[in-house]
Amino acid sequence: MTNTCYMISSSPLLLEILKELSYV
Repeated sequence: MTNTCYMISSSPLLLEILKELSYV
């Protein structure tokens, strides 16, 4: 799980996608 968190943290694109998904 830590690996996934690290990947998301170093991926601004992933962060933006997650934000968009949260809005929906």
